[in-house]
Amino acid sequence: MVNNPDTLIAKFLSGETTLHEEKELQNWLNLSEENKKYFQQMKIIWHAHEKINISEDAALRKITSQLRLFTGFKKIWYNWQKIAAILIIPVFIFGGSQFLLRKEKAQKIQGSALHEVATPFGAITTMILPDSSKVWLNSGSKIKYPQKFEPDKRIVFLEGEAYFEVKSNELRPFIVSTREFIVKATGTKFNVRAYSDDETPQVALVKGKVAITENRKDHPWEVNLKPNEVLNYKHENSNISTISEDIYKCYAWKDGKLVFRNDPFEEVARRMSIQYNVTIELQGEKLKQYSFRATFKNESLVEVLNLLKISSPFVYRQQPPKLLPDGSYSKKKIIISSI
Repeated sequence: MVNNPDTLIAKFLSGETTLHEEKELQNWLNLSEENKKYFQQMKIIWHAHEKINISEDAALRKITSQLRLFTGFKKIWYNWQKIAAILIIPVFIFGGSQFLLRKEKAQKIQGSALHEVATPFGAITTMILPDSSKVWLNSGSKIKYPQKFEPDKRIVFLEGEAYFEVKSNELRPFIVSTREFIVKATGTKFNVRAYSDDETPQVALVKGKVAITENRKDHPWEVNLKPNEVLNYKHENSNISTISEDIYKCYAWKDGKLVFRNDPFEEVARRMSIQYNVTIELQGEKLKQYSFRATFKNESLVEVLNLLKISSPFVYRQQPPKLLPDGSYSKKKIIISSI
């Protein structure tokens, strides 16, 4: 039984809890939904006083002194609501322009503190995050993360594709922010594909649970995935679909494999273009009728193409990289045509 949850919550929000205290706080939260609501309210109040530059010690002393006037959980809850009003009102008095200036400054500070890891095309990077979560970063991808995660959340920014094995911590949800959506998890294994030029971003859940929300305000949505479910998002019509299937093909790349399970040629071409750092162009409507079921490992691009030709006849030609005006070279291009 937690003797003083208020002190534990205050220490947690200021990032000063030990592992034992975090476990004690988690046990208290699991006792009831009312405890969880109480925790969320305290977090809102805490963040409110941060915005108006009230020191943590002063805020805690003020709150603690007020709490002593009351006994019983319901009275404490009522008092917290009054304190919230006291703390939040100065935010509006202080002025909108000053708030925006502080917000901009905070974003600059956060940006300068972020680490960035980028994987070149044709390679895979494995890394460990500050919370000991493990990440596989696919070809042509990059991830940004802070040197130390915040007390109440762990957020990373992804462009490209990554497979995550997240350490469980319900007090600190793990968040992957991409251009299209935000993935929120506690302890789980999942794959996120969100390249900047990807027409069908995707999230595949292997184990645990994740909640996915829209990263834009003009078209909000939220989806909760179950294991072996895949969320697909189509840019063309903003359509969202969730399917259940053998999802190993979605993250087999981390094992150096190309796995297709009755996938259409367009998806096969997209995956090969990432794996081999080439541009693949499909010509002819007939190619859209082809689907493939195969597994490749350590084969070259030419070997893969020749093996695929056995089941579905097509021809292909290669165009070497071209020198661009800026002095760089374009990718090799593979043009595939139906017979």
